[in-house]
Amino acid sequence: MNRQHYFLGITDLVIPETATYDEIHTAINRFIDALPYLAEDLGNNIKREEYTSLTETIEAALPLLSDIHAKILESDAKLIIRRIERTGSPSVLIGSFIANLMTLSIKLQKAQSGGDDIGDMKDAETNIDIANTMTTFLTLLDDGDYYEAHSIISEMMVFDTDTLYIFDKLLTFIVTKDYDEAKALATELKEQHIKVIQQSAGNNFTTNVLAVDDMPESLSFVSNVLKEHYKVYRVTNGKTALKVLRTQKIDLFVLDIDMPEMDGYELAEAIRNTPGYTEVPIIFLTGNSTREHVARAMQIGVNDFIVKPASYEALLTAVNKYI
Repeated sequence: MNRQHYFLGITDLVIPETATYDEIHTAINRFIDALPYLAEDLGNNIKREEYTSLTETIEAALPLLSDIHAKILESDAKLIIRRIERTGSPSVLIGSFIANLMTLSIKLQKAQSGGDDIGDMKDAETNIDIANTMTTFLTLLDDGDYYEAHSIISEMMVFDTDTLYIFDKLLTFIVTKDYDEAKALATELKEQHIKVIQQSAGNNFTTNVLAVDDMPESLSFVSNVLKEHYKVYRVTNGKTALKVLRTQKIDLFVLDIDMPEMDGYELAEAIRNTPGYTEVPIIFLTGNSTREHVARAMQIGVNDFIVKPASYEALLTAVNKYI
């Protein structure tokens, strides 16, 4: 496999041309295999408010992130550690940090398998990254964490994007303490990139999306994101989902994995065995991102994963990609 395929379109990575295929391959596998344990430790330490252990877990993740050249996530990890040292509690970045770790793992596993042309997603990924970064930046400003706000924008400067001059302006506003100007500019930039994502989705109410999840809040999230663009059906279990197929033509599925009676894998298999649905896109919206989960899903024919808690931008972009 060409080494380029590992990172083409994955904007979280900035891999130097001097890196060899073997180095990338080894580092990626080490990252993927270690991630489930790291994510579990991070989650447990947050619940127990054991921030010393949380710092140790993040420090253990830093070499893995450095080896795969995940510059933004490496920067986020360092910001969280500094926040704990300064305030005694984790940064507002910690939730998105864990989700982004799992999302990156899935992207890399799909790239390794050659199961997705991720190069086509480069612009879409950039829109998501910038919108999410502006959300975090605004939160940091509201919290008065100007040092962290400056650092997170500095890290975005490594990418060659059309917004570099805006990042430079944001940094200047922070240095000159023009925080209201920084908020206004960041809000404008965030809205611009969300608008691009929304325009890409369009408004096609002849397209039917079926969301299946036993958690009402997850169903509400999917519906609220997609209802302005597509017709959304929502059910709480697999058996009801299969009944919907008898009366409605579904163009895309968004499925949870962990559901009682019939889990997401069983439902996906049943969908694939239903006449007319062998190629209809299936997206898993889940917290499961281990190598075993991804491999099983791809074997069934699931098209994509979105890690919970998902962002508005990530879900809408993924659905639009397949529709």
